[in-house]
Amino acid sequence: MGTSAVIFFDDKNERPSINQLLKDCKEICLDNNLDFLTNPYGKVTEFQITDRPLDEDDTRYLIVYADDKTDDDYREFEWYNDCAKLYICLWVEKIGFREDMLFLFAYPFFQRYPSAKLWIDWTDWLFTLTDLEKIAPRFDDCKDSWCCKNPDGSEYYATLSYCIDGHNIIEKTICPYTCWLVGFAQHEAEKVITAPFAVDITVEGKGVMSVAQTKDYGILSCYLAEKDAYFISLGNEHATGEANYHFGDYCIMSNKYLIPKAKIEPAIKEWIKHGVLSKDIQWNPPFKKYKEGDE
Repeated sequence: MGTSAVIFFDDKNERPSINQLLKDCKEICLDNNLDFLTNPYGKVTEFQITDRPLDEDDTRYLIVYADDKTDDDYREFEWYNDCAKLYICLWVEKIGFREDMLFLFAYPFFQRYPSAKLWIDWTDWLFTLTDLEKIAPRFDDCKDSWCCKNPDGSEYYATLSYCIDGHNIIEKTICPYTCWLVGFAQHEAEKVITAPFAVDITVEGKGVMSVAQTKDYGILSCYLAEKDAYFISLGNEHATGEANYHFGDYCIMSNKYLIPKAKIEPAIKEWIKHGVLSKDIQWNPPFKKYKEGDE
């Protein structure tokens, strides 16, 4: 899980020196029940943060890289302040499933440096101290999802659901940077289901996208609530042949609906973020949901 977060400053001169930065990070960890672990290879600008001993859980840690004040490494975002430069201070890796730990570190850091800004690498927004102050009182209710929500109030996550045994429905929260959960669920299903297994991604008020995929290809089927109609991905409309899939039950699907797997994850992200169908995929003409009484 390689998703990262970056802490920036608008003014490169506001960034602390590397020695001051490391000192502050150590103190923040000490004050907030986090362990500060130095790099075992002597890289002073790289360290780890964890909230439990690594001999208990060697996956529960953040990797942090510190940028020296003299380094002019910066980023520009077209959606931020007319592409003003943002100078990197800290780069945080492996934040997936550790979003709570990121907040517990970032919030006190921002209290020390009120002009700092936080960016999660799939979003088009920044968090400020004011944003984190609003999150803090309700943090216990959103530990794993606080960074999936734009500070303006919009939310970018959906519900992943699937049923392998025919009885128990499994539901998980999914956001654009945890799309790998789709593959994880399908890997679980391989033990029981002998055909490519579809999972559902529900965006409240928008509809449901069903995703079935193999190693190289996949099929997307989507119900759009606004149109009360179903759409299905269309790869090569002249393709011949068909194969067995599992969309709630085993069914035969034409190979013309297959699309390259490389197009699937971007389509899932577009669906979660905006509740719309990807424009990079051709969609079969919609068909209405069958209702009792229809001929």
